[in-house]
Amino acid sequence: MQLTFSCPSELISILPPPLPARVQHPVWYDRMPEDAYSEMGDEDVKTVRCDVGFSASFDEGVMLRLACSVHVDRPGELRWDWGPPAMGLRNLPRSPIHMLDSAFVAGAPFFFRDRALLTFSSFWAVELPEGWSLLMCHPLNRFDTPFQILSRIVKGKVGEPQQPLEVYGVWQDEFFTGVLPRGMPFVQCFLVPDGSVGLHTEALEEKKVDELNSYRRVTSPYSKVMRPLRRSR
Repeated sequence: MQLTFSCPSELISILPPPLPARVQHPVWYDRMPEDAYSEMGDEDVKTVRCDVGFSASFDEGVMLRLACSVHVDRPGELRWDWGPPAMGLRNLPRSPIHMLDSAFVAGAPFFFRDRALLTFSSFWAVELPEGWSLLMCHPLNRFDTPFQILSRIVKGKVGEPQQPLEVYGVWQDEFFTGVLPRGMPFVQCFLVPDGSVGLHTEALEEKKVDELNSYRRVTSPYSKVMRPLRRSR
C-alpha cells in the first residue's frame, strides 16, 4: 500500500520529506547492546534490543520531520531561523511551531496553567486510501525528546483534499537547552482501518497451552510485591 504526501510547490525543495521509520532509528537504539549483565539474576541476559516486537516499533510507519532546526538557548524559549517563501496555499502557518493557550487542554493530566500548548506543523498533506485513517503519535519508545506529542487520528474523506498535517505537543522538560535538529522525527504515522473491531474472548484450549509451554520460559518467580525503583541507602 502506498501513501502519497504532498506539500506546497514553494516548499518541495526545502522541506525534509517524510521517511519510513526504519531509516530514522535514534542513535541510542542502534548502539544498544544485545546482551547486558543482570544484577537480579547474576548473569548476562538478552536486552530488549533482541525483542522482535520492541524492534518492530522502530521500523513500522512513517516519520514526519521538523522543517528546520529549533534552538533552545534558554529553558522554555524556542527560536528558529525559518523564512519560507510566500505560498499560494492560504491560511497555512508559516512557523514550524506555534503556541496555543493552555486552556485548550484544561482538565487533562497534561494541563499546566503556566505552560502553553504547542502545535507542530508538518506542511505535508496526505492522501489516504479508501477505508483507512492515519494514526499520528509521538515516535514510539522515544523518551529522549523534551516534548510529548498528543496522539490523534486523521480521518480521510474520499474526494476531499486533506489539509497539511498538524499535531499538538506538550513541552515536558522545563530545563532543556540544546538544538532539535532539522529533519528530526517528531511524529510517527500508521495506517489504521476504519470501522469497529469485533471482539471475542475464550479460554485457552489445552493444545494451545501445551504449544505455549513448549517454547515459553518462565524468567521470574511469582510475587505480589515488586520494587522497580532502586534507591541507594
